[in-house]
Amino acid sequence: MSDEANHNNEIRQKQTQVLVEEATGKRIRKLVIQGPPDPGMNDFAIFLTCDDDTAISIEFSAQVKFSVVYDRINRGDFETIKQYPERVLE
Repeated sequence: MSDEANHNNEIRQKQTQVLVEEATGKRIRKLVIQGPPDPGMNDFAIFLTCDDDTAISIEFSAQVKFSVVYDRINRGDFETIKQYPERVLE
Protein backbone atom coordinates (compact mmCIF):
# COMPACT_ATOMS: atom_id res chain seq x y z
CA MET A 1 0.00 0.00 0.00
CA SER A 2 1.35 3.45 -0.90
CA ASP A 3 2.12 6.16 1.67
CA GLU A 4 -0.83 8.21 0.38
CA ALA A 5 -3.21 5.25 0.72
CA ASN A 6 -1.96 4.65 4.28
CA HIS A 7 -2.46 8.33 5.13
CA ASN A 8 -6.03 8.33 3.70
CA ASN A 9 -6.82 5.14 5.64
CA GLU A 10 -5.57 6.72 8.89
CA ILE A 11 -7.74 9.81 8.29
CA ARG A 12 -10.83 7.64 7.73
CA GLN A 13 -10.16 5.72 10.94
CA LYS A 14 -9.93 8.96 12.96
CA GLN A 15 -13.17 10.46 11.61
CA THR A 16 -16.11 10.53 13.99
CA GLN A 17 -19.38 9.18 12.65
CA VAL A 18 -22.85 9.52 14.12
CA LEU A 19 -25.57 7.11 13.06
CA VAL A 20 -29.12 8.39 13.60
CA GLU A 21 -30.91 5.06 13.76
CA GLU A 22 -34.34 6.71 13.87
CA ALA A 23 -33.78 7.82 10.25
CA THR A 24 -32.85 4.35 8.97
CA GLY A 25 -35.24 3.08 6.32
CA LYS A 26 -37.27 6.30 6.16
CA ARG A 27 -37.72 8.48 3.13
CA ILE A 28 -36.70 12.08 3.54
CA ARG A 29 -39.39 14.47 2.43
CA LYS A 30 -37.48 17.65 3.23
CA LEU A 31 -33.88 18.50 4.12
CA VAL A 32 -32.94 21.97 5.38
CA ILE A 33 -29.43 23.13 6.22
CA GLN A 34 -29.60 26.28 8.30
CA GLY A 35 -26.62 28.57 8.66
CA PRO A 36 -25.72 30.70 11.64
CA PRO A 37 -28.17 33.41 12.75
CA ASP A 38 -25.37 36.00 12.86
CA PRO A 39 -22.37 36.32 10.53
CA GLY A 40 -19.90 36.01 13.42
CA MET A 41 -21.30 32.72 14.70
CA ASN A 42 -20.33 29.17 13.74
CA ASP A 43 -23.57 27.36 14.67
CA PHE A 44 -25.36 25.28 12.06
CA ALA A 45 -28.31 22.91 11.99
CA ILE A 46 -29.63 20.20 9.70
CA PHE A 47 -33.35 19.46 9.77
CA LEU A 48 -34.86 16.33 8.23
CA THR A 49 -38.57 15.79 7.78
CA CYS A 50 -39.47 12.20 6.93
CA ASP A 51 -42.41 10.81 5.00
CA ASP A 52 -44.01 9.49 8.24
CA ASP A 53 -44.17 13.08 9.66
CA THR A 54 -41.25 12.58 12.04
CA ALA A 55 -38.56 15.23 12.23
CA ILE A 56 -34.90 14.96 13.13
CA SER A 57 -32.72 17.96 13.90
CA ILE A 58 -28.96 17.88 14.17
CA GLU A 59 -27.37 20.98 15.66
CA PHE A 60 -23.66 21.60 15.76
CA SER A 61 -21.15 24.32 16.36
CA ALA A 62 -17.81 24.48 14.63
CA GLN A 63 -14.60 26.20 15.48
CA VAL A 64 -12.71 27.30 12.43
CA LYS A 65 -8.99 26.88 12.92
CA PHE A 66 -6.37 28.28 10.62
CA SER A 67 -2.65 28.61 10.25
CA VAL A 68 -0.51 30.47 7.78
CA VAL A 69 2.58 28.98 6.19
CA TYR A 70 4.92 30.79 3.82
CA ASP A 71 6.76 28.46 1.47
CA ARG A 72 9.31 28.93 -1.27
CA ILE A 73 10.01 26.47 -4.04
CA ASN A 74 13.63 25.36 -3.79
CA ARG A 75 14.87 22.87 -6.38
CA GLY A 76 11.33 21.72 -7.06
CA ASP A 77 10.36 21.21 -3.40
CA PHE A 78 8.52 23.49 -1.01
CA GLU A 79 10.70 24.93 1.72
CA THR A 80 8.91 26.51 4.69
CA ILE A 81 10.17 30.01 5.37
CA LYS A 82 7.79 31.00 8.16
CA GLN A 83 4.87 29.32 9.91
CA TYR A 84 2.44 31.01 12.26
CA PRO A 85 0.84 29.01 15.09
CA GLU A 86 -2.62 27.57 14.59
CA ARG A 87 -5.39 29.85 15.85
CA VAL A 88 -9.16 29.72 16.22
CA LEU A 89 -11.09 32.16 14.02
CA GLU A 90 -13.45 34.12 16.28
